[in-house]
Amino acid sequence: MVTAQVKKTQYVKLFSYVYIMLIHACWGDFAEQKKKPLLHKTLRCISESQERLMDIYERLEEMDADVAEARAGYILHGLGFTKEMQNTAAKNFSGGWRMRISLARALYIKPSLLLLDEPTNHLDLDACVWLEEELKT
Repeated sequence: MVTAQVKKTQYVKLFSYVYIMLIHACWGDFAEQKKKPLLHKTLRCISESQERLMDIYERLEEMDADVAEARAGYILHGLGFTKEMQNTAAKNFSGGWRMRISLARALYIKPSLLLLDEPTNHLDLDACVWLEEELKT
């Protein structure tokens, strides 16, 4: 995670540097002609964009976005989905498989409290055993 944070910081610095250089190249003459408020407004806008970008990076890090696909695949595999099925649109599944998808969605968000009403109705034995072990963690 330290490496990812360093990379993000480097990207933000590079982003800032490139924008400042572009602004200077485009607005340099205007700034000299006492159009500095426009330049300051543009720099402020860039600063706000930078802050939003950092907020997005922080939210992605909180969500563990770098492992999201692998985690979703792990859950779906545990509930009996093959690799081919994982790449199929939900509308193409029967009601039982859609219930498994709903269960996977619930497990993916890691709720602190999960109320399930007969969650094993649409599961085979392997998926039931996997679900029991997953809920223990």
